[in-house]
Amino acid sequence: MKIKKLVVFILLIIILLFVTTISCSLYDVSGPVTPPNEDDWNQPKEKNIPDEFASLYELTEVTRLEKLFVNSTFIKHVTVNKTPYLHGFSSDGRYVAFISYTTKNGDAYLIQIFDTLSGETAYSTVLLGTDNMLESKELSMAQQALDEGYGIDTTPLKMDYANGMEYTSDNDIWIFENEESNGYSYLKVSKQDYKESWLIYSKNNLDFKDNYVQMFTFPGNSNLVVFLFQQIELNESFTPIFLKLEGFTEKNSEKAIYIEADKWLYGNFEFAYNQWDSNNNKGFFAISSDNNINNESYDDFVEQWAYLDSTGKMKWYGNIEGMFNFEAKSTHSLNSVFYYRVRLLEDASRKSISHKNTNKLVRIIEFKWDEATQEMVPIQPVQIKN
Repeated sequence: MKIKKLVVFILLIIILLFVTTISCSLYDVSGPVTPPNEDDWNQPKEKNIPDEFASLYELTEVTRLEKLFVNSTFIKHVTVNKTPYLHGFSSDGRYVAFISYTTKNGDAYLIQIFDTLSGETAYSTVLLGTDNMLESKELSMAQQALDEGYGIDTTPLKMDYANGMEYTSDNDIWIFENEESNGYSYLKVSKQDYKESWLIYSKNNLDFKDNYVQMFTFPGNSNLVVFLFQQIELNESFTPIFLKLEGFTEKNSEKAIYIEADKWLYGNFEFAYNQWDSNNNKGFFAISSDNNINNESYDDFVEQWAYLDSTGKMKWYGNIEGMFNFEAKSTHSLNSVFYYRVRLLEDASRKSISHKNTNKLVRIIEFKWDEATQEMVPIQPVQIKN
C-alpha cells in the first residue's frame, strides 16, 4: 500500500513538471498576460545621455543678465564646457545675441550681437567676472543694448544636430553633412534630389563633429539656421554660422560660381574671397592665377578679376583692357593696357583695386558692402563709358 502511494506521488510530480514545462513554452510564444515593467521592456540598447543644459533653451522669454549670471547651469555650460550661449533673437530675426567665456583679459564674459544678414558683429562688450559684476555699470549698459538697442526678446528654437540630418524648411528638405577636405572641416549643404551643393567653412577651422555643434532656428522663420561651436581655444572669440536657406540658389553653388567666373576670366583663376568661407552673403571675388607677372599673393599684380554677387551673378570685372560692369560697359575710355593690384581689407567687407599702367598708378577704386542694397558697390562714383 505504501509502495502504491509512493508511485502515485511520483507520478503526480512528473505530471506537474510536464505541465510547468508546457506553460513555460506557451509563455515564450504568447507572452505574459500583463506587460512587464516599463524599465525592462522595449528600451534601446544604449540610452541617450540626457542633456543637462536643455533647460537653458526651454525658457519662454529671454532671461535678464543679472539672473542669467547666477544660474549654475548657465555658468557650467559657458565657463566649463567652453560653449557659447545663444541668448536670443530680435523679434524680426535680424539680430542675435551670444554670450561666451574668455580669459584673454582675465576671466570675463563676452557679449556679442551679430547681424544675421551680414554675419558681422553689430555690438560687443566684455564683463569682467568680478564680485561686483552684477551691480556694474557695464552690465547695465549691456542689458540696455540688448533691450533698447537691438530688441533681443525672442528665445531660440534648439535642434538636435547630427551628421547627415534632414531638415525641412518651406517644404524643402535640406541635408546637412560633415565634410573633410584638404585638412579643413566643412558643412556640406544640399537639397534632397538636387544635384548641386554648398560647402560652408567654419572660421578657425572648428570641427563640425556632432558633439561640438549646436544648431538653432529662429521661431517663425525656419529658413534662418544658426550653428554654434564649442570653443577649442578659450582665449579666442567665436564666430557663429548663419545660413539663410532662401539665399542658396542654383547659381551660387560650389560648381556654379566656377562656371560663372570662367565665362569672364581666361586661363586659371582662384577665388580670393568666397562668401561661404566668410560666413556672409557678400559674394565671390575671383582673380587670375597664371599671369606673366609673378603672383605670389593677392597683393601682387593680376591681369584679371571678377566679382560675383551673393546670387552668383557677375557684377564687375577687370582685364588688361579696363574695368567693366555687368553690362560689359567700360568705366573709362583710356586706350591702355592695365594690370591690377587687389587688396582685401581686414573687415572682409571692402576691396580696393588699383589700376596699374606702365608702372604708374592711375586710380584706386574701393568697394564696400552696401547694407541698403545688399551688394558690393564702389565707394567713389564710377563713370561708365558707352
